[in-house]
Amino acid sequence: MTSTVAVASQMMTGGFTSQGRSPSVKTKQSQSGGLLDDVRKAMAAIRHGSKRWHEKVAPEHLDELAAIKAAWRAGELGTRRKTLARSIAANMRARGISDVGEQGVMTWLDEV
Repeated sequence: MTSTVAVASQMMTGGFTSQGRSPSVKTKQSQSGGLLDDVRKAMAAIRHGSKRWHEKVAPEHLDELAAIKAAWRAGELGTRRKTLARSIAANMRARGISDVGEQGVMTWLDEV
């Protein structure tokens, strides 16, 4: 009968025994300063939603994309953004780099 009582006792407590209450709040000070600074840093690293198309492109194509964007900003690729975006999107699809559409490319061209 003693083992029955012990089993019943474990079932009611979930098998845990109390060894005193430990503090639930850490008392260690932040290295950077205040709580607000820590929260700002944490929030800056968080991005919701899926990655944008240019964040998914393989690393070997990033230099080419940067060169295209620089040439666009320098005026070397004309003045028609939509036409350029259509050409970039079509060429990337044909080469298997990305399946982005012209609207996505236009947004990327406008980003600083």
